[in-house]
Amino acid sequence: MMRISMVQHRILLSRAMADPILRVLDKLHLTQRLVFHRRRRVNDREFIVPLIRGSGHMNLLEHEPWMIPLLAPLLDMRPGTFVDVGVSVGQSLLRLRSLNADTPYVGCEPNPISLAYVEELVRVNGLRNVRLLPVAVGDRTGLVELMSVHDDPADGTATTIAGFRPGEPT
Repeated sequence: MMRISMVQHRILLSRAMADPILRVLDKLHLTQRLVFHRRRRVNDREFIVPLIRGSGHMNLLEHEPWMIPLLAPLLDMRPGTFVDVGVSVGQSLLRLRSLNADTPYVGCEPNPISLAYVEELVRVNGLRNVRLLPVAVGDRTGLVELMSVHDDPADGTATTIAGFRPGEPT
């Protein structure tokens, strides 16, 4: 079973607590044990957000408000493939699909748990033209360690760059 730290779990849920069902499930300590779906509107398009044993809460939150206003004119100016070099739980994919259902999307994600989550996100929403690659993008080939601050195998913020974020291993 995937586990996220209780601190990380509380932060994610407290930001998503507008949903009364999440509030009840959290009080019963069930959100890390269940798999269920919630609906979320992104830029006037409704998506199904899987919540899988504690993963996926980030897709219920409104964050990065700058992304849709930035993406919209770029998609009009420059058609082509959207390349996402850190898929995490598919936040950018949802924003892209809220603007354009057909732009080809290639996402790179080295974390197998995050990748499996996004595969489910794609499946339940019937998203087309999505290709997910189980790799990290870097300046050389080889095997590298995926480092996580939260000691969580499902950590969508894990990186291969030592010291990338404050508090991470160096």
